Amino acid sequence: MHLADDWLRESSRTFPCERGEWRFTSPPEDADLPHAGWKIHVSATVMTVPVILDRVAQIVREYGVLAKCPRTLAGVARLNQGIGPTYSQIGKIFTVYPSSDEEFVALGDALVAATEDCDHWPAVPFEKQLAAGRPVFYRYGVVDPSVDTTLGACHLRGPDGQVVPDRRSDTEPPAWVRDPVVWRARTVHRQEAMSFVGLRAVSQRGKGGVYLAVDRNAGRRHLCIAKEGRRHGETDFDGVDGRRRGLDEADALTALRGLGCMPVLTGVETAGGHVYLKMEPIAGVDVAQMVHGHVPAHTLRAIVLRLAESVRSVHTHGWIWNDCKPANIVVGSRGRVHLLDFEGACPIEVFSVAG
Repeated sequence: MHLADDWLRESSRTFPCERGEWRFTSPPEDADLPHAGWKIHVSATVMTVPVILDRVAQIVREYGVLAKCPRTLAGVARLNQGIGPTYSQIGKIFTVYPSSDEEFVALGDALVAATEDCDHWPAVPFEKQLAAGRPVFYRYGVVDPSVDTTLGACHLRGPDGQVVPDRRSDTEPPAWVRDPVVWRARTVHRQEAMSFVGLRAVSQRGKGGVYLAVDRNAGRRHLCIAKEGRRHGETDFDGVDGRRRGLDEADALTALRGLGCMPVLTGVETAGGHVYLKMEPIAGVDVAQMVHGHVPAHTLRAIVLRLAESVRSVHTHGWIWNDCKPANIVVGSRGRVHLLDFEGACPIEVFSVAG
């Protein structure tokens, strides 16, 4: 793929030093950095990363600062998937390591100015944005660029010797740290009113989360599922992001409404550029969990027959599901089979042309 080759060639010019899955501007083990400090992250998708690389490269060369980026374009895509414990890594495509608060402020201003016309990038979870509309984020934490601490437990030590965990889910720095950023162009965005209130995240990844929520329009305490499609979330090489996948799933669920073997879509809403599908919850256990226990052969046979019947029903109505796997098959208490995740579904004629 020429995009991958272009990335290897262009990124190696500014980031020539390879360490595992990362490229650095210079050997990280030689860097004179504090144990903890401010880190700047610049976000991008696989489609916009060449342009943003050019902007970031100019700044890090000018300041002679240590910075890193994924070694391959596939590494960029993996970061933005944010599956499981790597959710906090979404958007951290370029990491810049200032050596002091003063350098942090100067670098932040320079990166904000350099990315003025850059769009199409996912937000970095749990981090502050240096300026509205810019792909530049920051956090305070352990600075150890020579080690991948994505899944490890790091700790911060305060001036009084107090030790606290460096949690990537904490937006605010420790109490003893002063945020040096001057919010000159900070813009407060009013959150659009939603017909549901989220209670907790069932799952999170780059393309969007799935939330257990309360439906405000039900007239009583009524639970629902809100499935998010994030704008610029996990954008692939065809330019398809989480938002587009969410809208595609809404189209499929609307077209197949009434079959009784898939989630009931009760609404589609947008907020912050993201799309949310509001659906009725489905009670049961997915097949991926069932197979870890003892399931009688006659029960498995019944599930397979009902699954075949459900898939046949989808096909009869002119659609291809496109994501048949154990985790997407839920079996209810009475053995009823439900099919989940229709973001990749498409009409049969579209599938035939693509094939």
